[in-house]
Amino acid sequence: MRTFELEEIKLILEHAPSVKILKSRNRELILLFLISTFPDTSKSHPYDFLHSKLTDHLESIQLEEDDESDLQFADSYEMKANKLLKRWTRMGFLTSFRNENGSDYYQLTSHTTKTLIWLESLKKKEFVGTESKFKEVFNQLKELVEWTNDDVEKRIEILEDRKREIEKEIDDLKIRGTVDTYQEYEIIPRFQNINDTAKELLSDFKEVELNFKEISKEIYLKHTNTELSKKDVLSFTFDAIDKLKKSHQGKSFYAFWQFLIDRGLKTEWNKLIEELLVNLQEKGIEIDDDFLLGIKNNLFETGLQVYRSNDKMAEKVSNIIRESDSINKESLKKLLAEIKNLLIQSSKLPKVPDISILLEGEPEIELNFDKRLTLEKKKSRNYDQRPKINTKNIEQSNQFKKIASKRPVNKKILNDNIVRVIKEKGQASLAEIIQEQGGINQGLPEVFGYFSVLKNFKHTFNDKKETQIIFDEAENKTIKIPEIIITK
Repeated sequence: MRTFELEEIKLILEHAPSVKILKSRNRELILLFLISTFPDTSKSHPYDFLHSKLTDHLESIQLEEDDESDLQFADSYEMKANKLLKRWTRMGFLTSFRNENGSDYYQLTSHTTKTLIWLESLKKKEFVGTESKFKEVFNQLKELVEWTNDDVEKRIEILEDRKREIEKEIDDLKIRGTVDTYQEYEIIPRFQNINDTAKELLSDFKEVELNFKEISKEIYLKHTNTELSKKDVLSFTFDAIDKLKKSHQGKSFYAFWQFLIDRGLKTEWNKLIEELLVNLQEKGIEIDDDFLLGIKNNLFETGLQVYRSNDKMAEKVSNIIRESDSINKESLKKLLAEIKNLLIQSSKLPKVPDISILLEGEPEIELNFDKRLTLEKKKSRNYDQRPKINTKNIEQSNQFKKIASKRPVNKKILNDNIVRVIKEKGQASLAEIIQEQGGINQGLPEVFGYFSVLKNFKHTFNDKKETQIIFDEAENKTIKIPEIIITK
């Protein structure tokens, strides 16, 4: 455990939201409500849902007054719920944001998530897996020693030892014909440990999101400072982003995010979860905490929140640049108007200005598009053949068929196609959705139609990976696009 300075401990105890929850007079009310409302700590809820649920909760416990939260006896339960939500947000227990439609949503902060995880860890567990924890520490110690040593011969020696152990295990299995498996006392603590680690991972994601939000706040503050130029604000922004991405936390997050959006991982993850559930069911082991079953989607959703915070910060930078450009354009327009007024005033003066331009030599004039002057007579052209009248019906024309066969793309159908696939799978790429619907039938317009309805769904672009979409099977024509992942 690292050492603390006295001032550092005081600062944490006075300002950390996690400590403020535990020091609150109504801490039992706060913790109980947050645990029941956010069983999945990565989810967010609309204001109306939270307000209604908190109103019912306050009425059920008959909370009348609370000086700490400024709750008066005369306040209705709706007013009390509204005051509490505002106070909890101000204290750092909850964080609020607005979605694309402008609706207010609330979610747990990283501090509150850590408090709930810590509170859950204090519950007395039926199994305390000292054996599994020791093995985990021992294996991590071996792994750390291996991957911090840059000696090639030592690495080869370790791999050779591992190879001999694997070959020996294979030979033993062939001779015995039976497999050693974990017992119940070994399985349960390992499963609990995976669950706990997964929950801590969600909290780590929120820490990265909080860092992006802090940078955004600093950008707003510096932008409102009239003494700082646009260059100073942008310089601070890019330096802060670069510093975050180069930090251990930033490198770890971006590397993990690339791993998380890998399509192969999703297949392997689902397969492992299914196999584990089957094995536990066969052994008669019941699962009390099913958090692990949805952790892949939870991590993806929380990671998206980080990227959204990043997007908001990028949007703010873009606004600063556009705002400055518009100011420059207005200044230019004003300057041109002043010049124009001066020219008009000068033209009304009776005297001729003493300004002139002197050209030396004769002007060279080229009229390239005029007819050339010539004395030669123009040859007359006689037409002795009459054009033939086409006897075919216009409907038999190939060009007419192409024009008549074009139908407008129905974007509602494309939107419904995406909704149907996402409802079944939870997450899919655009190429998979098109393939599920039998491919493209209306050429490139249908592909672009899918692009136009993407705004209705949560999606991410993977620029490092491209997919090919066939939009004309007869001519074998394809288009390459970045991989687009669409989620619920």
